[in-house]
Amino acid sequence: MNQSGRITFLDNLRAFVIVLVVILHGSMVYMVGAPEWWYVVDTQNSLFFTILVLLIDVPIMLIMFFIAGYFAMPSLVKRGPEQFLKDKFIRVGAPWLVGVFFLAPLTAYMVYIRWGTPVTYLQFWITDFWTVAFQQSVYWYLGVLFSFFFLLVLAYDISGRLRSAEQRASMPTWK
Repeated sequence: MNQSGRITFLDNLRAFVIVLVVILHGSMVYMVGAPEWWYVVDTQNSLFFTILVLLIDVPIMLIMFFIAGYFAMPSLVKRGPEQFLKDKFIRVGAPWLVGVFFLAPLTAYMVYIRWGTPVTYLQFWITDFWTVAFQQSVYWYLGVLFSFFFLLVLAYDISGRLRSAEQRASMPTWK
């Protein structure tokens, strides 16, 4: 922990994971057997990038959920359930809604462009996006994270044991 009270290790871990996210998405372009729905797929592919995607994909999101969850309970206790959910809606829920309704359709339409599908963006947005082409794009994480925060508040409201749990911060031992 540094002088400002921040846990430097977790800040550095989050920054490292964000770099891995960029590497992951860049590598998917060149992986063997890239998903058909991926926005850009290069005809030149490599087993190296495939292995890189497989190694990076799952652990990075688990780490990001862990970091968010690590700070969730102290924040909930400090702010209370109502203010906690309001804050999380502003920081996580609203960006998720904007992303899903306004930005994800643009990225989904990129696949139609790549396939040469003769449909205008407006036609795509009115019809296919809300049916066969619906996706949350990269914003899925925010939707899942907000759901976890909401479930935490529900559990906190229901469980007297959870509400009465003592919060202690202590330095870890050498073990």
